[in-house]
Amino acid sequence: MLKSPLLRLIPLVVLSGLIYFLWQVAGDRVEQYFHPELAPQAIRVGTPAKDFQVDATQLLAKQKFQLSSLKGTPVLLHFWATWCGPCLGELPELIKQAEALRKLGYSVVTVAEDSDWRAVDRFFFQFPQLKAMQSLMVIVLDPKSEIANLYGSQQFPETFLINQDFVVDNKFVGAQNWSHPAMQSYLDRLRK
Repeated sequence: MLKSPLLRLIPLVVLSGLIYFLWQVAGDRVEQYFHPELAPQAIRVGTPAKDFQVDATQLLAKQKFQLSSLKGTPVLLHFWATWCGPCLGELPELIKQAEALRKLGYSVVTVAEDSDWRAVDRFFFQFPQLKAMQSLMVIVLDPKSEIANLYGSQQFPETFLINQDFVVDNKFVGAQNWSHPAMQSYLDRLRK
């Protein structure tokens, strides 16, 4: 048992140093996968969005969710994984975009291609600067890749832009620059 007040501070100092180190490493890792000069490259789709429903165990908010409940509003359906480097690079920009879009009535649904919530919890502990996802986006866990398979998503990150008529307008494969001026035209098309 630590008796001296100074000795009790040692674990706190070590933990603070570890958190600072992880923050610095995360910043370096994020920037290595993100190239802000690249314009977004969309693939035109034009097919009805595929509906899915998940129970409360698959949603971070711990309630049932059905994608079609968002019909009538534009939706960004984003597939990612905690182990995906390009996903990590893209997420800070996607968070900024989600914050702006939410004010305009858009929804962002992210589908984590991870085995369990422990991996997602560790991810947010390791990268606390990305915790805003929890309040700005619907986070769905897809441990068996059922939702990814439904959409034919195999390369992460991948984002499907679903218009208010529940039609997939475009999709983006790979990390995108969500703040690039060219992105706005893709997002505007989701409202008719």
